[in-house]
Amino acid sequence: MVSRRAEICTAADASENAKFVGIVMGWMADIEALHRNVCAELGLKEIHMRRTARRMEVVKGLSAMTTSSVHMYCLRIDRSRLFGMLSSARGTSYRSRRVLHEHLDYCMGIEIKRAVSSSLEFFGRDWSRLTVEVDRDTERPIKMTGLTVAPPGPTHQLADVVAWSNHAGKPVSKVKQADLVVNIERRLRKRLRI
Repeated sequence: MVSRRAEICTAADASENAKFVGIVMGWMADIEALHRNVCAELGLKEIHMRRTARRMEVVKGLSAMTTSSVHMYCLRIDRSRLFGMLSSARGTSYRSRRVLHEHLDYCMGIEIKRAVSSSLEFFGRDWSRLTVEVDRDTERPIKMTGLTVAPPGPTHQLADVVAWSNHAGKPVSKVKQADLVVNIERRLRKRLRI
């Protein structure tokens, strides 16, 4: 049996309106140590970017303490723009908003998985047993691709920092950046034949 500390922790957090999605992935022991160190440095019990006035200190702390054993991504999604394109595209007027959101969530989830797959290879894991800590904005895209979701925890708090910092234009250092908007749009157009 694999030790709980040897498990891979993964989390996804979206900035407001899912313009950016932060992803954090790493061994549980490394994630817990990074989270604990950032909190201890700033005298925080938890990290919640909406609730703290010390946001830039949190970003600087995470930037300074990040190691290569914790992989972080900031993925540009721009959900509002994609949904606008979808709503106004020819051939979608007969589809309900709920159905369009479901297609968008699915395509977002597939592209997110594709964007971070190199980290899974690095950790010698596959998607089959991965659980992802999510917020409300990322739960559906992650679930729709067949992954198991978990409530937010320390890994999610770090993903919150990554998503917030890019939304604020002050990205955490050592974060892999990827713009997924074109890929998601292409996938949507092919899926819906629009």
